[in-house]
Amino acid sequence: MDRKPHLNEKGIKYLCNWTEKTFIVTDNKKHYVHIVIAPLLVGGADTSTLIDGKAITQVEELNKLKALKLIECNVLEDSYIQLKYEVIK
Repeated sequence: MDRKPHLNEKGIKYLCNWTEKTFIVTDNKKHYVHIVIAPLLVGGADTSTLIDGKAITQVEELNKLKALKLIECNVLEDSYIQLKYEVIK
């Protein structure tokens, strides 16, 4: 999106409601990945998943994969789990 941290909670909600899909690309080393896991399973041929997009099919594409280091794990209300990862460069 951009390098300026100007999106607050209201702006993020607006952006998510306005766009069908949003890709966030960053080179900011202070950014983390937060994943919240809900206690239910959703699926289907046309259902988006946590990681959508074109599949990696060639050995030469393996450099596109980024490893994650678990920083924090929190049990939330109603059996939700929040995982916080740092992207390893």
